[in-house]
Amino acid sequence: MLLCGHNVPIFENVADLAALPVLGATVIALPMKIAGGSGGPLRIVALVSE
Repeated sequence: MLLCGHNVPIFENVADLAALPVLGATVIALPMKIAGGSGGPLRIVALVSE
């Protein structure tokens, strides 16, 4: 895959991103470490500045 070859992460099944403002939001993805795995579940949080 082109993205993986350039070390760009891929997030799947993320809901309600449209609820975030276009400017003033930072999304942080915290993956679980799985030994020998090429992927895993994420905890995704958004920091929104006012």
